[in-house]
Amino acid sequence: MAPTGAKRQSYRVNLKLDYELDGDLITWMEAQAKGALSQAIREVLRRGLEAEGQIEQQALDYECIRQIVANELTRALAGLHFQPLPGDAEANASETEDQYGARLDRMLGGLSANPNPGDN
Repeated sequence: MAPTGAKRQSYRVNLKLDYELDGDLITWMEAQAKGALSQAIREVLRRGLEAEGQIEQQALDYECIRQIVANELTRALAGLHFQPLPGDAEANASETEDQYGARLDRMLGGLSANPNPGDN
């Protein structure tokens, strides 16, 4: 009978392990959280295939990550007002700007005067 609704079809694998030869695998499998064994095995298989170069590792989308971080920072900091640090506030601000300004500008949407990310 074909699956109905949102139920997905599964590919089942039966595996025989030898207590003596495969004790390490059995121990690892038994240590997995209840209901998490299938996902753990999938992850291990994929890492093994990636290491052998048989499947491509998924590339990180840095622009997408940068946009998410920028949106979350904007949302989290909305309406907040910051007071200068005690002491020489201008020197602290200048030092902070020199150290982090260009990186933060790029992260928050490419506002930097230097559009080359590798230059900092």
